[in-house]
Amino acid sequence: MITANPARNILIMGGILLLGSIGLLSALNEGQKTDNRPGERTLVLYTAAGIKGPVQAAVDQYQRETGRRVQIEYGGSGTLLAKLDITRMGDIYIAGDDSFVQKAHEKNIVREIIPLAEMKPIILVAEGNPKQITSLEDLLREDVKTALGNPEAAAVGKMVKGVFTQMGRWEDMQAAIRDRGVNKPTVNELALDVSLGSVDAAVVFDPMLALFEGVEAVSDPRLDAKSQQVTLGVMENASKPAAALHLARFLAAQDRGLPHFAENGFSPAEGDRWSETPVIEFYSGSVNRVSIDEKIREFEAREGVEVNMVYNGCGILVSQMRAGAEPDAYFACDTTYMDDVFEQFRDHQMVTETDMVLVTAKGNPKQITTLQDLTREDVRVATSNPEYSALGGLTHELFRHAGLYDQILPRITYGDAPTADTVLLRVRTGREDAGIVYRANVLGMPDEVEILDIDHPRAVAGQPVAVAVGTDYPRLMDRLIAKLVDPSMQDLYESSGFRYKVGTEMPQR
Repeated sequence: MITANPARNILIMGGILLLGSIGLLSALNEGQKTDNRPGERTLVLYTAAGIKGPVQAAVDQYQRETGRRVQIEYGGSGTLLAKLDITRMGDIYIAGDDSFVQKAHEKNIVREIIPLAEMKPIILVAEGNPKQITSLEDLLREDVKTALGNPEAAAVGKMVKGVFTQMGRWEDMQAAIRDRGVNKPTVNELALDVSLGSVDAAVVFDPMLALFEGVEAVSDPRLDAKSQQVTLGVMENASKPAAALHLARFLAAQDRGLPHFAENGFSPAEGDRWSETPVIEFYSGSVNRVSIDEKIREFEAREGVEVNMVYNGCGILVSQMRAGAEPDAYFACDTTYMDDVFEQFRDHQMVTETDMVLVTAKGNPKQITTLQDLTREDVRVATSNPEYSALGGLTHELFRHAGLYDQILPRITYGDAPTADTVLLRVRTGREDAGIVYRANVLGMPDEVEILDIDHPRAVAGQPVAVAVGTDYPRLMDRLIAKLVDPSMQDLYESSGFRYKVGTEMPQR
């Protein structure tokens, strides 16, 4: 009992509140720490109940191998998404239907999306099929009691609603459920009801066959066409994204998490090989560096991986690849330098293009205005080496297509520049009167050189990117490329002297 001294009572009450607060914080933090890694959060994973088997097995293996702790919350895909939309807390969300993860991405709940497996919907009935159910229409019969997944809570329920709506029988299905059926929030509960004999049939996903006794599957072509992709999303607000992505990569690895999906009746997706810290080799033309290097480092930090960027002239890079080098990805200076190693890469796509421009010393003392002026006897020209540099090769091709190659060749007093920087240095210091570089090379130098447009259709270079066919990390590389081609990159590319060309076809030289 607290009596007498008011000041003493206030101190006692304050102490009780403080201890209570400390106790509450300790309780909250207890689930956020690992036993053997002080200060490291326990990862929080939200997953659809229908895929509990493979997810639990994969997480158990992850905890054994890494010593990291994972807390799993199961529920219907839609129910979990609704919760995440409110709380915006957690690390990973796995849904039984890709549309839920896509919706989470649209709402900025998840950022990275990684496919895990596919599963096929079936009609689940008791062994021997006592009601002789052969199609979806039989689920509407008055002598059949059906269990239906809640379309707002379960991926399978959403899918079934879509199929019956296409059949024009969704209202009939709802009436059958009201009269003699039952709604359930998860696919596991649907399968359990059939196994226990509480209902005659339910539409579930085929992995349920391996989990419950006394049941069998009935196929329907309309369900066969509705295979669902099990997809993982990494939370946008994950407090330690590298740790969350470490777990995500484990779950999606061909030699770690994915075999558990195969063992549980799923069709696993293509996966990366597992590595604690993947090391990526990324070849890129030097011209791309100014626009992508910072974004590469951001990717590296969030993913918890190492990206070894090899910037060089594309002639040199192509020579190295032809000699046996095997980078995981290649961002070419121009499409011609992707064509040279085309068979080594997949999913080629255009990203940017930039113009080739003439440069002269400030004030343009020789009054050079066109390519024709480069043929004058009083003009000295600097170019990049055509064997090692894409810029050099394209420059020589430009001269040929303009019909000026033989006239300009004697005026090239320096043709061995390894990069555009060397061309610019020689022009700025007056050793040559003119040179050709990319606009992206000189966008930030208007006070140092004169920049002159070239009126010729070949005075342009397009930069495609592609992932290597033989990479050990196809999913990781897809995420990296997705970052580089995302529409949010357009302003950065254009401010660096490029035009954003994602979605356009690769031009033919």
